[in-house]
Amino acid sequence: MLFDCPHCKAKCQFTNLGDQHKCKVNASCQQAWRCSNCDGIIVSRFVPSIQTINDAQIFPLIKINPQIAIGKLPEEIKSNYLESLDDYSNGCYVSSVIMCRRVIQKSCIDEGAKKKVLFDQIEELNIDKNLKKLAHKLRFWGNKGAHPDILLDEKITEADAKIAIDFTEKFLQYLYIIPKEIEEIEGKAQKETDKK
Repeated sequence: MLFDCPHCKAKCQFTNLGDQHKCKVNASCQQAWRCSNCDGIIVSRFVPSIQTINDAQIFPLIKINPQIAIGKLPEEIKSNYLESLDDYSNGCYVSSVIMCRRVIQKSCIDEGAKKKVLFDQIEELNIDKNLKKLAHKLRFWGNKGAHPDILLDEKITEADAKIAIDFTEKFLQYLYIIPKEIEEIEGKAQKETDKK
């Protein structure tokens, strides 16, 4: 059986370690597996009436880590961003996308936006037009997650949530991290100049 291994991060063949066990509470089936690449152990869980083994949730869950320098973010924005990653890692893709939207709105407020509606807050920001477009895209996805009447028959998928996280990271990189890194470089350059 092929799974994404949460230990070695590779898509690998797994060997089953015994019988499948059915939970008496929720009728889910659980089974232990060993990774052929790293010998790491996982447990798969799926509900046969609505899923197949290919749709199984894998434990331990694959945790995604920040791809940006989170130490350069304001505390509440960092906390919301990390929560979006935790939600994603736990398979809660709708709440992950909603938290990405929250990061955008909190960033707008942090940057001095006065209006009440996120669309207007994004428009108030003095940022590059491409970054505004990115922020509006995240606003739209967050709205899809928060308002089921917008979704209709659509679902927010794992891929949607991953794209939202990637876009959020780019937004945070531009708005907070790159300016802080430039300040640090300028500070070092000034110290070098002062020494001379």
